[in-house]
Amino acid sequence: MNNEKTSRPRSISFEVEFSGADLERLIIVGSDLQLLRELPRTRLLTHAEVRSAAAILRRLLVDGQLQRLWAQVRGDKQVPYTLEGVHLDPWLDAWPEGWVRNAYAGGAETGVAHHTGWAMSAIPKEVVDAHASVDALIEARVPTEEISTTLFTLDAYLASTCVATLTDELGLVRISRRSVLKYLANQKGGVHFSPGRPMVLPSNPRKNRKEVEIAVLDWGLLRIGHLTGPEYEVMSMAQSVADAQWTGEIVRASEEAVPDDLGGDPMTLRFWDPSTGEWAPVAFSDSSTRDDADSS
Repeated sequence: MNNEKTSRPRSISFEVEFSGADLERLIIVGSDLQLLRELPRTRLLTHAEVRSAAAILRRLLVDGQLQRLWAQVRGDKQVPYTLEGVHLDPWLDAWPEGWVRNAYAGGAETGVAHHTGWAMSAIPKEVVDAHASVDALIEARVPTEEISTTLFTLDAYLASTCVATLTDELGLVRISRRSVLKYLANQKGGVHFSPGRPMVLPSNPRKNRKEVEIAVLDWGLLRIGHLTGPEYEVMSMAQSVADAQWTGEIVRASEEAVPDDLGGDPMTLRFWDPSTGEWAPVAFSDSSTRDDADSS
């Protein structure tokens, strides 16, 4: 596997004034990105952490909050954000139809089990028998394409394959990062939970692509520690977004833009007093003060 880095994206700065809903969007996007940056790198995420990350990534990438933030900053729909990730599609394209059984992009760094491009292929017996030796077979028929990482535009990243599984009905089913995010967010509890979904292909799979993808992802044909293959893909996507060059700038801009009303002393309770038109504070200095405040 070739992990050589491509050229780095240009930096992005946010030097504009925000107000109203635009300010709220900046704060939401910035705090979401910061949460992704704080996820652990020395262990696999828990299932709950993966679900939370899936909800955030769906909001930012699939629902378009990140793109809308750029539009309000520049008034331009051509978002210059880039994301680095494992590029499975060139490797899949290089193999003959029907040989690849399963493939996953992965890429997340952990201190334990991990992968950066995992795949399993099976060469048909008649192809093997047609060659004098294994070396001759490899030289003649096995592709030399390596699984590598690359920089994607946002749209290309979401459209790129991160899971591929061979089926009898449809051949190799390639599932995009967008679909995996929606699966974890909409079916597996990130935002919604759909326990009644069937784990078999629909009766007319060619007309029900969404159901096909959900069934294939439910099969769970790869495990990384306690995580399923799709869960590990979400962990990998979370790291890609957290490591992007533009993420830190958005976080900085959002933290600087937070109005005073959204801050506050954690030892102070405040309530709005309509008689004065101001916030009235109650300070918590010790346990007795907290008891008095609770009883008042």
